[in-house]
Amino acid sequence: MNSTAARIGAYGGYNWEIAPTWLIGIEADYGWANNSKTGTVPGTIGTILGGTVTNPPTGTAKETWDASVRGRLGMLVTPDTLLFGTAGPAWQRVQLSASCIVTGSGTDFCSLTHNESDSKTLLGWTVGGGVEHKILDRWFVRVDYRYSDYGTYKQLFFNAFSVAPLFDDRFTAHVKVQTQTAGVGLAYKF
Repeated sequence: MNSTAARIGAYGGYNWEIAPTWLIGIEADYGWANNSKTGTVPGTIGTILGGTVTNPPTGTAKETWDASVRGRLGMLVTPDTLLFGTAGPAWQRVQLSASCIVTGSGTDFCSLTHNESDSKTLLGWTVGGGVEHKILDRWFVRVDYRYSDYGTYKQLFFNAFSVAPLFDDRFTAHVKVQTQTAGVGLAYKF
């Protein structure tokens, strides 16, 4: 389930100069985006009782806040322009939801109407890089990109309402959570 959303956030950090054109640092950020995508649960479309499934279950994956703490290594390519790489642990808040409606048509996927959700804060890692440029005495503008991987979020849905082997509405969601973030930032140097 791929989707795109605008993200707003804040960042801060500290740098140490280790050579005339090199620096190392640490940086933390926090961001929020209302990133959500809904679709039919894979593997639930087909035929049932000789007819086409009319109401397969739908699933929604929603990402809200994220945060990271990263090390940073940079090189001054000009006195006012820094090229940097960054990496470290990252957190992502994710909510999975699933619903299934029964209409009584005989070709409904589920035996009962369901509506469930589960949320977790996932720990993963992030890596990226960017360019910072001094625009005024203490003001900097930045353009950066980060890739983050939070592993697979597994959640069993509709477990409490199954009467196996007659009616078994259960399914397990396996959602691989990865983000790609392109950003533009403004910073003030204290």
